[in-house]
Amino acid sequence: MKTFFIALYSLLFSCFSIASINTSFEETVQKVLLGFHQQDNQIINSLIYKDVGIYIVYKRGIPYQYEQLFQFDFEQPVPEYLPYEALSKDVIKANSKITHYKAVATFDCGTERWSPFGLSVGKTGKDHLLSETAAFLKQHEMTDMSDKDIADLKKLESVSRRIVLASDNGEELVFHLGRFNQRWYLTVLDRVSSDCSA
Repeated sequence: MKTFFIALYSLLFSCFSIASINTSFEETVQKVLLGFHQQDNQIINSLIYKDVGIYIVYKRGIPYQYEQLFQFDFEQPVPEYLPYEALSKDVIKANSKITHYKAVATFDCGTERWSPFGLSVGKTGKDHLLSETAAFLKQHEMTDMSDKDIADLKKLESVSRRIVLASDNGEELVFHLGRFNQRWYLTVLDRVSSDCSA
């Protein structure tokens, strides 16, 4: 009987821990959306882990590029030719809850639309946009990153989830949250997934 209670306690504790992780995750997602709605640097900067920063992945010409920042500023977009669009109040209100877990939205260049619409989240550790971009740039001698630096990016991706906000009116925001010291942080802003230019 004692074993049963220990097993039951362990099960309840693990369920509580998972629920707690998901609650703080969803709260952090909503803070990111609010920060982009209000164009509030303070909100976004409070979500950046000081030892990691935030990586902005963008396209200049054909290859993807990225820039690591430790301070985010809506007035200084990366890249400079692509302003950070404010999310509308209607889109924020309509996406107050995550609608698709483990099935993150994809962009179709043929229709120029996301599917599915809503707020979707991929599985932890499944997106490798950042490390693949760095590896491509290294392979083509466009960066001086070491193998250790790329391995560090892979470690970052292993604790991160990709989030896509896609509305039927064309508003979108694609970002990653990583978990460090029991807290979720904004680690990547993806500005390439809906860029179909050659």
